[in-house]
Amino acid sequence: MSQILKAYCIHDVKAEAYNQPFFAPAKGAAIRDFAALVNDGVKVDYKTWVPFADLPSYMQLADVCLGGPFGDTIQSQFVITGKTYQLLQMGRPVIVGQNLESGIFTDKSNVLIVKQNNADSLAGAILWAQSHPVELKKIGQNGRKLYQNKLSNCQLSEQLRLMFTNKNLL
Repeated sequence: MSQILKAYCIHDVKAEAYNQPFFAPAKGAAIRDFAALVNDGVKVDYKTWVPFADLPSYMQLADVCLGGPFGDTIQSQFVITGKTYQLLQMGRPVIVGQNLESGIFTDKSNVLIVKQNNADSLAGAILWAQSHPVELKKIGQNGRKLYQNKLSNCQLSEQLRLMFTNKNLL
């Protein structure tokens, strides 16, 4: 969460004309950090809880979504987040952190890729997204195609079936 907060502060300073609120579900220390931003006049809408059934409606409202991971933990090097899969399936433009698993993505084609643990990189992607709405829509469409062709449950099941068949495990 700290990289997102840092990026948003950079983003808010660099793009004074940007008038869209930033939404983020928050908990723990992040709530205090978001509250401090609001007290400083930054347009941020933070929620302590969003019911799972309501998440798609929030995702649909966003111009660009944050899939992550953006931190620098060991785990963050080996994961595509669940929310990234959800966002791709919905055809939403998504920003992901570059890691050992992000090779399936193509920057500015089916996602926006940023350096992990780098608030400047994340802020840059947010600013790029704001000034490229036509490209952003195409990125969302291409992300959905990627999901359908390679990441959906049907596709992953077929890949597993082929692996098991080739190893004579079925």
